Amino acid sequence: MEPTTNTGKHAKAEMEALAKLEPDHVLKGMEEEIVALADAFGRSGQSGGSAPYVAEVLARIVRDACMQEPVIPLTGEDDEWEEVAKEDGTKIFQNKRCGTLFKHGDQVKFIEAITFITNEGAFGGTVEGISSIQLVKSFPFKPRTFHVPVITEEVKIILADDKNFYERKDGTRYRHKIKDWDDLIPVFEYYDQLEVK
Repeated sequence: MEPTTNTGKHAKAEMEALAKLEPDHVLKGMEEEIVALADAFGRSGQSGGSAPYVAEVLARIVRDACMQEPVIPLTGEDDEWEEVAKEDGTKIFQNKRCGTLFKHGDQVKFIEAITFITNEGAFGGTVEGISSIQLVKSFPFKPRTFHVPVITEEVKIILADDKNFYERKDGTRYRHKIKDWDDLIPVFEYYDQLEVK
């Protein structure tokens, strides 16, 4: 279908230029949908004042939908959950709109609340008693991941009961430490802290 708006025609010309310059570009096979979306945007009647705002919202919604993330905040209502397991007789539910959100009894846990950042990459887990998993304070809730820098330090002496270290393939041992504890302030303004046992 040929686009009918200037926005749609512009998108079609850009997709053609992209295909010519990069025949195997990452959007190959999605050109028609992109042109159709741009054409629909052109028909929506946005003015010079509203178009940038609406385009930004559209881009965010498409991004969230493609990443299978919630487009609007989660409600926490019963119809958003499905039972996935039982632990000690208590049902565990997973959120249908956000697969990284779990409800276990009265607690709702977001398993990607913190990503720890090192010079070598990023990881989830526990550092100095702080878990990547945190508790949702209340609904409505929009998932948010905080990036917390950590320092990797080599461990030379290990006490008998010390299990707080990792070992590389070459045998060197190391542990992570929170670089700046103030980086956790916004985390715990947004989440309730999960107690790590």
